[in-house]
Amino acid sequence: MNKFFLIAILLFLRGILFGQDDLIGSIEHNVDLIDRDSTLEMKEFDANQVYGHTYDGGGVISVHFDRKGIRKIKEEIGISTGRLTTIIYLKEGDPIKIIEREENFAHHADKPEMDYSRLHQVFQTEIYIFNWEKDHTQVRKKGARNFSEESCGLFEYEPLIALVREQMKK
Repeated sequence: MNKFFLIAILLFLRGILFGQDDLIGSIEHNVDLIDRDSTLEMKEFDANQVYGHTYDGGGVISVHFDRKGIRKIKEEIGISTGRLTTIIYLKEGDPIKIIEREENFAHHADKPEMDYSRLHQVFQTEIYIFNWEKDHTQVRKKGARNFSEESCGLFEYEPLIALVREQMKK
């Protein structure tokens, strides 16, 4: 009887300690399936036209979808200092992973100007979403932002998702 309780407690602790890692592995598996799915159709929208705003380096919103719905949204906005990218992976209509990336143009070593031929990634955050409605997430960050702003929560991605859904109806 004591062995039963010891095993039950150990299994419970394993679930608590490693449960999110198992969920992240499942999310990564789904993301990999989306990225490798050659049957997905893709539409691209000019971000300048969609937003009614002209960006220094232009912008594009790519939508990967199938008959089940939108599977991936990738928004790339060119700014005078580099590029900002947001990637949203969806499963059954709900986001499961969001990636935000900032890339900056390098500076010439011998000139006081930027080298517009090379981009360097300076920041990336990966948001693993366990429950979209309850804002249950785990965030992993690399680097530091130079020009982009930190998001305050998942609700800040809802307008992009809604905008893409509206564009897809047209």
